[in-house]
Amino acid sequence: MRKWHEEKIERLAKRELSEGELHAEISTCADILDFKYWMFGIRLPIPISRPLTAIRSNFPANYLDDCPKPDNLEVDPIFHHCLNSTVPLVWANEPHRPGSRNRKTPLSWTARFGWSMSMRGPAGALTWFTLARNSSAIGADELAINEYTMIWLAHLAHARMSAFLLPGLLAGGIPRLSPREREVMRWTAEGKTAAEIGLLLGIAETTCIFHIGNATRKLGGVNKTQAATRAAVLGLIA
Repeated sequence: MRKWHEEKIERLAKRELSEGELHAEISTCADILDFKYWMFGIRLPIPISRPLTAIRSNFPANYLDDCPKPDNLEVDPIFHHCLNSTVPLVWANEPHRPGSRNRKTPLSWTARFGWSMSMRGPAGALTWFTLARNSSAIGADELAINEYTMIWLAHLAHARMSAFLLPGLLAGGIPRLSPREREVMRWTAEGKTAAEIGLLLGIAETTCIFHIGNATRKLGGVNKTQAATRAAVLGLIA
């Protein structure tokens, strides 16, 4: 027989919810799985120097005040794992000592034990989902019983939270390039000039410049190089 919390998550996936309602439902599911805290984060690959990031969670506000800052995320080993692997991570931290924040493990400020998993989404977005608590370590027996449901909950959060957060991060949405604009930007990313691209595609140099200009405008680039970079990291010219 299926566990009743698996059935709850399946029903949740089919319901239309506000973002606030979704937060409450995820908190309920986390509680069923014996986790006090959850966190969902999404990071776009642009701008390259300071990627756009958004985080939703039921962690205390003092944690959220620090965590979204890029310099804090970059030194967090849990985020580093999620950035480089989609394999779920079971982690444990030393107890937090008042007045001595460990700058390398921001999650340890609030939770001692946790499970984190990352995924890739539209526009090259990285998302990661964490379940955490202070009460006890996550053992092999618990994972054997509940990890399937934890992974399902992570996928649900990935799909539903991304739908809420991506439009705000991508002002104006993901650019829609024509097939020709994709071609010219792909060759621009390879370092080709407009004249060279024109020869490769069998079009006039002026026509090539026209398409590069249109694509650059749609991508919000200050020049064709920046536009080609944005197109590449957003997965538009892969």
